[in-house]
Amino acid sequence: MASLTKRRKQYYSRVTYYDEFGTQKFVAVPLRTTKKADAEVRNKEVESFTATIQQDRAYKHIAFGWFSGGGRTKIVDKTIPEIFEEYISIKRIDGVRESTIELNQLAIDSFTKQVGENVAVSKVTESHIDIWRQWSRMHHSPNTTNIYLAKLKTFFRFCYKKRYLKRELDIVMVKADVKPPMYLSDDKLKMLFSADFIDIHFRKAFAFYVATGCRLKEAFEGTISGNWLVITPDVAKAHKTREIELSSEALTVLIEMRQRYDNRIGKSMHGSWSNTHDGIIDTYSKKFKKAAK
Repeated sequence: MASLTKRRKQYYSRVTYYDEFGTQKFVAVPLRTTKKADAEVRNKEVESFTATIQQDRAYKHIAFGWFSGGGRTKIVDKTIPEIFEEYISIKRIDGVRESTIELNQLAIDSFTKQVGENVAVSKVTESHIDIWRQWSRMHHSPNTTNIYLAKLKTFFRFCYKKRYLKRELDIVMVKADVKPPMYLSDDKLKMLFSADFIDIHFRKAFAFYVATGCRLKEAFEGTISGNWLVITPDVAKAHKTREIELSSEALTVLIEMRQRYDNRIGKSMHGSWSNTHDGIIDTYSKKFKKAAK
């Protein structure tokens, strides 16, 4: 329902909705008339779009006839960033990790930079995907291109289900060679742990990862409880709680790794990215790859 209100001789249609906290709010749609008879006719027109206004909590995507001096009222297509904002808000309600949301954002940002931010979702076709795919192949590895394509595919499937798209897009992955994992024998691991050209702190960290089987970030994002490292669902890749029993040596190394983290986090200096959360943790991966080679 839309109720008729009057402010300073002008009439408005008032459409109420409830926010995520259950608080009642409203959207006031200007009817641009001082005549009650005209206002009542226009108010009925607003009522036919009540559901859309309540969903958007605004009327900017509805071009009412009296806004342009006459004509039929029509829906203005939403752009990619506008629908993506709605998409991400639902993802957060579903408890999707922030790192996954950031990856979705990177995919959409790179896509809109190639096809334009003001392109209406209803106008997106496979040709737009091909434009981005061609650009991505020149700037990303095939695996990265496929990761982004998977995020775009999920987003546009959402658009189709919400009827922002009239048909589902056929998004095809690119060919990517699957490299076999690299294994280090016990003898090579011993060489790695005793190599003088590697800082002793990192050698101890490598031994910690081998002994515990932790993933890279789990050592820093898990919770220490006595001599146990608890990997909670928001940290674990499998979204399940894991508990890793730590030997006294492993616990000592983990505490040392976290002290190094605390001493570096947020410090402003040359190469300040290396002192961010991800930068500090990635240091261990980079050191290991360099040492293994």
